[in-house]
Amino acid sequence: MPPDKISRTTEDSRIVDAALCAARRCWQSQRAVFTEAYCPSRALRRLETAARRGPRVSAEVFLERLVRRTCKQLRGLWDHRFQIALEAERTRSWRAVIESIMRVPHFGGTGFVAKELTSDLLQTCLFCTWSEASQTWESQCEDLNGWCPVGPGARRGLNRLHGRPTNAHAYSHSQAISDKFIQELLAIYAQRTAHWNPSDLIEDLSPAGELMLHDVQFQLCEFDKYERARLEQGRVRRYLLAGSSDSLGPDFLSS
Repeated sequence: MPPDKISRTTEDSRIVDAALCAARRCWQSQRAVFTEAYCPSRALRRLETAARRGPRVSAEVFLERLVRRTCKQLRGLWDHRFQIALEAERTRSWRAVIESIMRVPHFGGTGFVAKELTSDLLQTCLFCTWSEASQTWESQCEDLNGWCPVGPGARRGLNRLHGRPTNAHAYSHSQAISDKFIQELLAIYAQRTAHWNPSDLIEDLSPAGELMLHDVQFQLCEFDKYERARLEQGRVRRYLLAGSSDSLGPDFLSS
């Protein structure tokens, strides 16, 4: 085996072992390993919950299998990290970076996960430069308000607004469907000046500021959650106060 292959295999093994140790510590302290906040992690959380109900030994074996599978999927993203960074530096376009991430196996779909990853990159020097004049980092991204993937929750929000079946095409990978949702998102964003004053104070403390296209995408998702709770549709997750433990207690096991 070539030296670089041996080095990579050894590094992979160390990373997986560290992830497994962290996962075991979570379970030993009755905390969940996978978040329930969004897909695909939500699906893993459900598998984790089901495994927790079984015998302890088999549950830990199953957990190890889930963690190893997750690490394997993340490996592809790590292997493409330089291409993704170069795309950001070359284009200053979050659309280009999102689409670059979506080409990595397991990170395509509706583009939601790729969008979330790119949102984090927006806060780094890949998209920001230091301004001596303002003594702050300033974004150099050129297309933040011209394009934005619409995730499943926001798609459901748009469906509600337009009187369509709530789940229609919520998880569709079709480019035509994605483009249609993006156009509907842009249409709402175009109306922001009629309903949003950036100078209005929030709790009499600070100006509300300009709305971004991405903000509206999130608002549509929150609108869907609100309606789901109001209309008692499906399961609504219990609200946890800040600092509360995401535990594997009775509520977790009965979810």
